[in-house]
Amino acid sequence: MQVTPRIFAALACSLAAPFAFGQATEPTIFVLANVSDTVSSYRVLPDGTLDFVDAEAASDGPISAALSPDGKWLAVGHGTINNVEEVLLIFAVQENGSLQLRLGATVPDSPLGMTWISDTHVAILETGASFVRIYAFDPFGPSLTEIDNAFSGSFSTSVVTNADRTLLFVQDSTTSTIRSWTINADGTIDQAGFISTSPAFPLDLAVTNASSRIYAAGGISNGGDKISGFSFDNAGDFTPLPGTPFTSPGASPSQLAVTDDDAFLIAGHGTDATMRTFTINADGSLTSTGFAFDVGSQGTLGGLATIGRMLFVTDESTVSDGVSGVYAFTVENDGSLTQNGPILSTGDVRPETIVAWPGLTLGDLNGDGAVNGADLAELLAQWGGSGAADLNGDGVVDGSDLAMLLANWTG
Repeated sequence: MQVTPRIFAALACSLAAPFAFGQATEPTIFVLANVSDTVSSYRVLPDGTLDFVDAEAASDGPISAALSPDGKWLAVGHGTINNVEEVLLIFAVQENGSLQLRLGATVPDSPLGMTWISDTHVAILETGASFVRIYAFDPFGPSLTEIDNAFSGSFSTSVVTNADRTLLFVQDSTTSTIRSWTINADGTIDQAGFISTSPAFPLDLAVTNASSRIYAAGGISNGGDKISGFSFDNAGDFTPLPGTPFTSPGASPSQLAVTDDDAFLIAGHGTDATMRTFTINADGSLTSTGFAFDVGSQGTLGGLATIGRMLFVTDESTVSDGVSGVYAFTVENDGSLTQNGPILSTGDVRPETIVAWPGLTLGDLNGDGAVNGADLAELLAQWGGSGAADLNGDGVVDGSDLAMLLANWTG
């Protein structure tokens, strides 16, 4: 598999141009168009609607994406008929949400799922052979180097971490299992827990933010209406949640997302193309709210992503209703869905995978929503080195980073 000529050209221009990166300062979503072969970014406006920012060329068939924890890097994987290797692209995210291609590489076939386990390490699935592979990313090389791998089953398509990125989870739909690994400081992983989801098999995984719970969509298995749920401990061992598997009123749950406050789980369904909300109860069990939104015909619901209580979903086909693009909603306190404006057409063919970034005030190093003395102390502690306080991404924490922090001071 070769990186396409237009990607080579874009990469050559990118590497020749002055290099800068930084998190998008405003809430932003990124959408892959699987047939148009593009990755686009959209700013989330205060009223919850979307505003186009940028569209960049991907390689053939972009299908998976993941954003680094610091919001600086968007990795994009591709799926084609090649059964040996696929293109992996890493884009630098600019402050306005636009993208700059930084690295083009190849990884074993097929990277149907990926997640960053740190700001410099990304876990990518080799779906066909069912391995999870860990790569170290050097943005200044730039380079991508495999440092570890682990067998994940027979057919793995979803990989996620817990909130603090100390545990890695991968499902295997063939053997109906979820496996966990502990994540070491150097980015390597160690096998931890293992749980069967039978008689439902697991597809997409979703992990809560403040609590240690993981959910798996059951697709067409076990009646075609099941969502499994488990709690996990710090060692990665699983315990079934009370009442699991939970029954959905929809047909074939295939995509999952959780609101940032862990109040609701949203399930997208493949057969009836509905997304439905579920209350996450105190014990982790799920209760259907009865609220739903119908995207369209079977198979047209693409991906789900959340920012706070905002929910974004892609409609990947114009079949039956003549529209495709991205819907934006607010999940209300009762689980109902308020649509924020009309569907936004991406202008692309088959907009599918979606990744969300909540936005960040430049200089808010501890993520508390303010730029103040605590952030200044952290920057000074990193002075002369590199890390999160390297706000302009030049490889060293120095006076220019201090100036950027002070310019965004909130007190």
